[in-house]
Amino acid sequence: LNAKFLAAKIGMNPTLLSQYVQGHKKPSKKQTEKILHGIHQIGQELSEINLIYR
Repeated sequence: LNAKFLAAKIGMNPTLLSQYVQGHKKPSKKQTEKILHGIHQIGQELSEINLIYR
């Protein structure tokens, strides 16, 4: 997982998200909530993966 994937998932410009991650810009409360929601969505999707092994 990377910032580009998360940005696409939440509909955010990947450059802007990268600037938030690197601390060059500070996200608004609304943007922070959007990012956290996206992270939680990805976590939920990952937790629903079933692996088959033998």
